[in-house]
Amino acid sequence: MCGINGILNFEQAGPYLQQTQQMNKALAHRGPDDEGLYSDSFATLGHRRLSIIDTSTGGHQPMISADKRYVIVFNGEIYNYANLKASFQESYHFQTGSDTEVILAGYIRYGTELFGMLKGIFALAIWDISAKKLVLARDHLGVKPVYFARTGQTFIFSSELRSLLASNFIPARINQNSLADYMRYQRVHAPYTMVEGVSILQPGTYMTITESETDEKQYYSTRKIEFAQEIDHGNVLKNIRQLLSKSVEEQLVADVEVGAFLSGGIDSSVIVALMSETASRPVNTFSITFGQQDFDESYFSGLVSKKFKTNHCTIQLNPLDLLEALPHALNAMDHPTADGINTYLVSGKTREQGIKVALSGLGGDELFGGYPVFKVADQMSQFGIFSRMLPDVFWKKIFSTIYAITGKNYLLKISESFTEYDFIKSFLVASRQTYFDSQIKRLLPAIKMEKNLLQESIACDIYTDSKHLYSLVSSFELNSYLTDTLLRDTDQMSMAHALEVRVPFLDHTLVKYVLSLPDEIKKGRYSKNLLIDSMKDLLPPEVYTRKKMGFVFPWELWMRNELNSFCSERMSSFAARPFANEENINRLWQQFTNGNSRVNWSRIWQIVVLEEWLSKNNIVE
Repeated sequence: MCGINGILNFEQAGPYLQQTQQMNKALAHRGPDDEGLYSDSFATLGHRRLSIIDTSTGGHQPMISADKRYVIVFNGEIYNYANLKASFQESYHFQTGSDTEVILAGYIRYGTELFGMLKGIFALAIWDISAKKLVLARDHLGVKPVYFARTGQTFIFSSELRSLLASNFIPARINQNSLADYMRYQRVHAPYTMVEGVSILQPGTYMTITESETDEKQYYSTRKIEFAQEIDHGNVLKNIRQLLSKSVEEQLVADVEVGAFLSGGIDSSVIVALMSETASRPVNTFSITFGQQDFDESYFSGLVSKKFKTNHCTIQLNPLDLLEALPHALNAMDHPTADGINTYLVSGKTREQGIKVALSGLGGDELFGGYPVFKVADQMSQFGIFSRMLPDVFWKKIFSTIYAITGKNYLLKISESFTEYDFIKSFLVASRQTYFDSQIKRLLPAIKMEKNLLQESIACDIYTDSKHLYSLVSSFELNSYLTDTLLRDTDQMSMAHALEVRVPFLDHTLVKYVLSLPDEIKKGRYSKNLLIDSMKDLLPPEVYTRKKMGFVFPWELWMRNELNSFCSERMSSFAARPFANEENINRLWQQFTNGNSRVNWSRIWQIVVLEEWLSKNNIVE
């Protein structure tokens, strides 16, 4: 796992060695083991290396192909590199044991068709010296990021936004439509970012940049699948077990120590169980515990650790630990997000134990229906049929009136679902909102709110028939909350400690298989029915029969006490910005501190984090 960056200019204004060195320096935390530069008259490429496969100097990047035509910088891991290498032996003379050189050999043979053949997590750039062509590519589900921008004749890319800003090519100006997107959902949806003019490459996509054009193509999408004809329950469970077991086995490939995050929930417990079946020695596992019993899952992680005889490390946290780590965690935040602090802490403690690679249960909830929204969407679909008897404006008024009386946020979300869009798709969009447009306008009256990026995204989804509602919800969550919050958080917070996090649930063959299945086989007595039934013989019953807790900190408690001053200062600073209504923002903060149940802690925290990020990065309005 590494950091990549580069600058391209077809007017032969290069090389940009100084700027690329500055970008490399900004990515030093991602790759403490090695760094490298390549330059010619048109392109300058930079790389920071975290050595995982072939830890020798043979894996040094930028790497030049044997025929001296291609140069690659690569961030990620290719799990099937050994099989691919065997198939390329006749046409390419390999000089290293790295997966990076396998990508080069495959690209020479297959061109951009190679990306669909790779099993792994990756963001990469290949510079064709002869054709003067750059190709950027991102993995199937978007685990690894790559940001880019074009300023005049200059094209620039990097693994992190801060690295682009370090080049001094990119003006540090806020994208106001992205600011509205963040206020709605606590994140900015791809391809946009919080910085004007900077984009992030979409998952499963590659981009070709030449002097005459920039072309973007998608090679993989969760919205392009064939629905399964086989719905025999026994066969489905068998297939899921095989696909996930294979994914875990493939993701154990490394020349360094591999561990796992173990919260005690179903997803992480399944990963640890399958690792234990494959690994040749006890698995190293890590979990966070709290003093507050309502948030402590140590009993369940302990059950799993004991069953599989793992080397378990429990990290006990209290508010003072968080206060001490918070400035460092926020400084590690490359792009603003209301989540991610927990990943920063557990990643740091894991890396301290000498672990360079950790497997995570990320993606299990999205794929197998672990969130409450799956069942709620099912109920809402039935109500949607009934609601057509009366006009949308009637229902909108009814639910907004009840909300005004009770203050229950879910009623406002139902009210907002009655729009010109499809009812269920509108409900899904509303279900993830923390602020609605009318509320944002009261807080930030001077910003532009041109379009809702999430509405545009879900409008393209193929899951429209009643047999695949769960797949619609999965696709929605995979392409929004997972990609633009959880995966982004995991990358930036784990790489802050030079820790590589792998995600077996996001193997693209497993994802497509589960999405192809109809609702009738996904529904059961409990959430994540298919996952549990395919794996329950491995797990302690207490793990899969307990109520879902989620991996969260007791933020509300801390924000009213130990973090009160920290939050108050940043709320006041944000309120003073030119686009904000100072009175309304200060009132919101007072309502929260006074215990108003209508103001959830997360709505405050997202503003606190945003203000901290804007200030640290000197982003101007």
